[in-house]
Amino acid sequence: MAQPPDLGIAPLPWTGDDKALTLHLSGELSVWTMQTLRDEVIYRCRNGNRRLRLDLTGVSACEVPTLYSIIGLMHGMRAARGYLCLTALSDSVMQAMARSGLDPMVLLWDLFKDSGQARA
Repeated sequence: MAQPPDLGIAPLPWTGDDKALTLHLSGELSVWTMQTLRDEVIYRCRNGNRRLRLDLTGVSACEVPTLYSIIGLMHGMRAARGYLCLTALSDSVMQAMARSGLDPMVLLWDLFKDSGQARA
């Protein structure tokens, strides 16, 4: 019997002056592991971390539906007066974005802009 996919989530040390917490993801982003990510984001938000960054450089496999789930989490964080943004993408995430038709540069720019850090 095949093992279910695994997703590791590890907080990284604080960087910058915006008080955002970076979460490094490793393993697979799938419909099976999105529950883990969603629960972590909700936990962090409820405990005062309303500024989150996701470092996806450790993601070894990425299913397209998870990208839309992450976009949903971003909207939820915005509704909670916070933000969730992506800081870096692995090749597998970039490939999933290409399959989905999502433009990673536009998505990353929108997230950066929405975080309040972009300058006009």
